[in-house]
Amino acid sequence: VSSLGRANVVQRGNSFGIIVDKPIDEDNVPIQLFTMGNIIRESFTLQYTGENDRSNVIDVTYVDPHLDYRSKTLTVYEKGILQPSHDKVVKRDKLRINAAISRERAAQTAIFQLRCNNWLYRTIEFKASIDSFNCKVGDLIYFQHQVPYYQSGYGGRLEAASSDGYYL
Repeated sequence: VSSLGRANVVQRGNSFGIIVDKPIDEDNVPIQLFTMGNIIRESFTLQYTGENDRSNVIDVTYVDPHLDYRSKTLTVYEKGILQPSHDKVVKRDKLRINAAISRERAAQTAIFQLRCNNWLYRTIEFKASIDSFNCKVGDLIYFQHQVPYYQSGYGGRLEAASSDGYYL
């Protein structure tokens, strides 16, 4: 049910919290900046999901309260995928919603998943030691690294500073 609200329940020590997938606003500011200076050396990895590996058609199965709570399957296509001039390979995925929802809500959920498949194609992983204690799962962070040129310039820790300059 939480996924229908675009949320996840996560355990934080002895308590539980909720992470909500929502647009960035004034209440959702980055908590922390990670750079080459505060991540563990050589722990950074960057992975891309290829365009041919992302689904562009979703078959969503849901429980329809208007059909005596029977399961119904709805197919949602990425915009333009059925055009004859479209040169993408059709990649089908399945989504099951174990809740009684309307056909419109099932379609909205499938469209959201298609958009996620289209726009969320990079994943980064890194390790940090004591600097990572300020943030928790679901927090928005800034990340800077030299390899993929995230954020312009260089990052790191200052080794020394004086009135005539600083040294990285």
